[in-house]
Parts: sequence; C-alpha cells; structure tokens
Amino acid sequence: MGLDASGEIVTRRISICRHSELDQVRGARMLMSMFLEIADVVVPIAKSTLNNVKNFSSWLLVTLIGRSLGLVYRGIRESMNPANNNGNSNSSTPRFA
Repeated sequence: MGLDASGEIVTRRISICRHSELDQVRGARMLMSMFLEIADVVVPIAKSTLNNVKNFSSWLLVTLIGRSLGLVYRGIRESMNPANNNGNSNSSTPRFA
C-alpha cells in the first residue's frame, strides 16, 4: 500500500522471483518457507469463501426460517383468537394466505 500524487491510498503488488533463495534452503526451513508461500495464496481465498458462506447462511436463516417462524406465529395467534379473523365472524371457515 502507498499513496499516489493526489494523496489517495493505492494498493500495489510487487512480484519478486526468489528461486535462487529457495534453492539454498533445505530441510525444516524449506518446509516452513513452502508453508508460508502456500498460506499466502490460500488464506485470502479461504477468507473470501468463508465470508460468502457466512452471507449465504445469514440470508438463508433470515428468509427461510424467519418466514417459517412468522407463519407459525401467525397461525398460532389466529387459532388462539378465531373470532377476530380479519372481519370474518365465521370461525369455521379456514383462512389461507
């Protein structure tokens, strides 16, 4: 990250070839280096995926379960007070949506 001429924040990507450095690393240091390199790639993708799953599950809970609970509550409320059925005095007639 840095600032451009107008003072706005700008994200910059710098690609550096490190093959010569990685050729010198052996053993546990090589494993740790590979782990960090893979983590640099996987972590942003995993964060994005988890964020999408979170947003979808939130939408699912609000729309499907929320509406279902609302309908159940409405049914219970209307069954407890059948005389006040939106102006219908005939409580034996079922009311649909």
